[in-house]
Amino acid sequence: MMYVYSTLNCQVFYADFVEDIEPDEPKIFVKNDDNIKIITSESEIDKYRKDPIGAQRIVAREKDHTVVHRFYKLWEATCQHVAHDEWTEYKVFNNGNEVVNGRGCITYHQFPEESYDPNDHTWGEWELIETKEPTATEEGFKKYERTCTRGKGYWASRGECGAKDYKIEFINKEDISAQFEELPSSIAEGDKVLVGVSIKSSYDTELTNVPYKWEITKKNGEAVAANFTGHAEIGEGNIDTISANGERILYAS
Repeated sequence: MMYVYSTLNCQVFYADFVEDIEPDEPKIFVKNDDNIKIITSESEIDKYRKDPIGAQRIVAREKDHTVVHRFYKLWEATCQHVAHDEWTEYKVFNNGNEVVNGRGCITYHQFPEESYDPNDHTWGEWELIETKEPTATEEGFKKYERTCTRGKGYWASRGECGAKDYKIEFINKEDISAQFEELPSSIAEGDKVLVGVSIKSSYDTELTNVPYKWEITKKNGEAVAANFTGHAEIGEGNIDTISANGERILYAS
């Protein structure tokens, strides 16, 4: 902790600077410093947020410039650090020009340690960790895992988070099925009979050149001549395409 005195003999405390290699959030070097005020409401920093320049803190006065700290923002609590403010250091020259002085990640207020938000994670990419292929009687699944990527170094850090999240995608058995439409229960000799078959695909991609073959026989096994309509007009061949999870209808009469 550094002690800096202005010419007004006003003692000011601030956290030492540490290089921020992850600029999305500040890293604060000093932990649990008695000179950093513990607050429980954002209203306690409203005056700094509403008027950063008017509420700036004078840190030092030099011959040609003054060093000041100005409120930058309030960082919300995450799974790894409590909510805290961040201030930036400026050099304000006597002619009115000012520049950032290279010192950032300064804090004057923080919320209590119990203000961690254990559910505010920064998740990495989903990774496949387990696969179970479907069977004729059971659906399969793919199990994925992702890990919180928040690491060490944040204010009041609890170390690397390492929390994990999981999701499961179920896999249905991919297959082609053929199902007859309802057949007539009885017919008279000489009546015309129309037989329909629904060809269904459970594949998630389009299928092409799907082979099929009609076999229509009498009870004694003798072949029966038939006419074919629907998505194919011959007794044996290939169905040009079946769309993903699609259906084709074949008729014989």
